Amino acid sequence: FVSVKYHEDMRNRAQIERLLELLAELGHTPFCVVRDVEDWGRVKLDLRELMRRTFNQIRESHLVLVDLGEKGVGLGLEAGYAHARGIRLMVIAPAGCDISSTLRGTAESWFSYRDETDLRAFLAQI
Repeated sequence: FVSVKYHEDMRNRAQIERLLELLAELGHTPFCVVRDVEDWGRVKLDLRELMRRTFNQIRESHLVLVDLGEKGVGLGLEAGYAHARGIRLMVIAPAGCDISSTLRGTAESWFSYRDETDLRAFLAQI
């Protein structure tokens, strides 16, 4: 399960797609709400239904990967839920991005990367 901040205008869609592609290239089957539930903004769900589906998917996942390229309340909600359910939690963030002490204290690991090569090397170890 990939937890990532996204915007209604999908201005960071390319970055999200690249992360999902990278995970798939490494043999993972990534799930991302904005792509797999909301179809990049084409599907609008009631917020309760959206969260129900999100939590269901997290429960079915082996790992929650939080991307802190941008911070958002939803990331904390998803990370907290995964932690409470005993699901592996990992955090990635661009170099220089602050990883909160709360996430550092709950995540199995966290990684700051400079570029895609760094990120690929880390993700290949999962």
